[in-house]
Amino acid sequence: MSESLQKLILDTLDSQSVIKDTRTLTIPGESQPAASHDSQITILGALNSLLSREMINYDSHEVFSYALTPEGSQIAKEGSHEARVWAALPVKGQGKPVTPVELKKQVGDETAKVGQGRAFKNGWIGKDGDGLVKLVGSIKDTAKLELQEIETTGDLKAGEKILADLRKRKLVVQRKGQWFTVHKGPNFSTSTAKPETDLTADMLTS
Repeated sequence: MSESLQKLILDTLDSQSVIKDTRTLTIPGESQPAASHDSQITILGALNSLLSREMINYDSHEVFSYALTPEGSQIAKEGSHEARVWAALPVKGQGKPVTPVELKKQVGDETAKVGQGRAFKNGWIGKDGDGLVKLVGSIKDTAKLELQEIETTGDLKAGEKILADLRKRKLVVQRKGQWFTVHKGPNFSTSTAKPETDLTADMLTS
């Protein structure tokens, strides 16, 4: 695969003169452009091999992205703690209020503990006697939607303040990655074959 990737890089340079962003390349055998960190590491290996033969030169660029923690992944799939607390309760006046003990049995200690405070703060739930009830008939689970966006894109349009809050809550982590701009080198060619001098040296040592 390394040689086919090197050939792709050289052929792309031959037709375009420069590869502005290696994240636009599609690695042979893959169906999607090489946007992931792992894909860029694979490309870097091919670039360094070509650089050692002075066939190309490249510039490195840093990029920061975000990924979900295990808890963040769970919320993206199942909903936030506060949304799960809200979903477990009856609408006020339409069912028996759920006591805190019953709520823990339904959603678990962690979700009950974290979710109650946030659901109260959002005005989603309230007390009714010794139990809890819904105060609104529908909600928008913003945390779930934000985490799903990060899971898909690695970023969040809502901005750094929300991302900082999600990091503080240990729902996301920041990752540093790289991408590359590639130019033709002094020994540029579309052939990945090693020069004869290299082949002779290889033969002598084998």
